[in-house]
Amino acid sequence: MKNKDVLLTLTGRTALLDDYDGVLRVTTLGKLSGKKDSWRLRYSETVTDENEIQNVILTMDKGIVTMASDGPFATDMVFEKGCRFEGVYRTPFGLLDMGIFPTLVKYNINEDGSGEVNLRYQLDIAGQYAAFHKLHIKLQADSKSAD
Repeated sequence: MKNKDVLLTLTGRTALLDDYDGVLRVTTLGKLSGKKDSWRLRYSETVTDENEIQNVILTMDKGIVTMASDGPFATDMVFEKGCRFEGVYRTPFGLLDMGIFPTLVKYNINEDGSGEVNLRYQLDIAGQYAAFHKLHIKLQADSKSAD
């Protein structure tokens, strides 16, 4: 499948201590390409009060999810269950060292483009615990989109 239009519903939850106190929901359109266990999802989202756009590419292959985002708050992340990833979080105010430790990396996408992605991970900034995150992405295929 090449560049199938999909409707995405992203739900992010953040736990600073024991309770999930931050919830973010975003609905946007994206483009999905790939087949079977290897997928690439592209979408854009607004990230700041100034309506700046951030482009995101999510790649899912062999049980590993990678996320690359550009814009004012850019980063690259690799989600592999039980494997720590260290990278850099680029902000308008400078670079921050970042680490993630995924505890759940799961995706299930059908040939028609519908499905979901589930990620759970601990985030640390500059070596200090920042939060625990849950990210759920639901994909709904556009039945009018050409394969």
